[in-house]
Amino acid sequence: MRAPNRPESIKEYIRFAKDYQSRYTGNAAELISHYAGFVHPASVVAPTYYLLDYTTGKYVFLSPGIEVLSGFKLSYCMDGGVEFFTGRYEQIDFNVIARHVFRENRQFLKELPVEQHPDFMFSYNLRFRNRKGELASIIQHHSMIQSTPAGTPILSFGYVYPANLLINEKRTFYAISRIRPSVGLSGEQPLIQKCFFHFEEDSLLSQREREVLKWMSDGLSSKQIAARMHVSIHTINNHRKNMLQKTNCNNVAEILKYGLLHRLF
Repeated sequence: MRAPNRPESIKEYIRFAKDYQSRYTGNAAELISHYAGFVHPASVVAPTYYLLDYTTGKYVFLSPGIEVLSGFKLSYCMDGGVEFFTGRYEQIDFNVIARHVFRENRQFLKELPVEQHPDFMFSYNLRFRNRKGELASIIQHHSMIQSTPAGTPILSFGYVYPANLLINEKRTFYAISRIRPSVGLSGEQPLIQKCFFHFEEDSLLSQREREVLKWMSDGLSSKQIAARMHVSIHTINNHRKNMLQKTNCNNVAEILKYGLLHRLF
């Protein structure tokens, strides 16, 4: 199969990747070899793009931007593979990702037809130690562009970029989004959004939040609850937002069910 022209943007990269994967009928080694020829022209700056072979734990392609991001030489990062990077993750971040993010990814892919794996992007934030030992924060996005017939990931395309505003964050924000060929990776509302707290005590509802939940279970509106608690409606809405995030609920019905199951009212 003749390889397509080198992509000039992230949108083209995704489009070529999906087009090639959808038409490809050969073995994984040939597919990996094909993708290794891609080099993004703007890869010297963030974001950093990569292709990861899950069968070996090695990067098929890693853009030079990783040197700016990590402080390590590109060749060193390529030789170290995914084991090198996970070894530099902040331990609490890695624990949360291993316990929650990987499990969510596996469950989502398990329920999805293999041919649809490349249509979805997984996103989350994490912190790692760069070459100087300094703590750095990034956001990572990746898509499983090739899987076995049984659904086991073979090849992943992804990109990362700095997120210094999250350097002191004690939460891992997680999302699954559909990739739309017309807009690449942007412009699509996440299908799933969750928040995983690094410390269990931070995920517990406060006394005030439990009080708000109690009034909600009685059928009161935010305005009515605000009057009962002698606070602004803005404060009540913030409590409701925090409760949804702490419990990973999507709406009032879900959080009321959560409160009932956990005997919070």
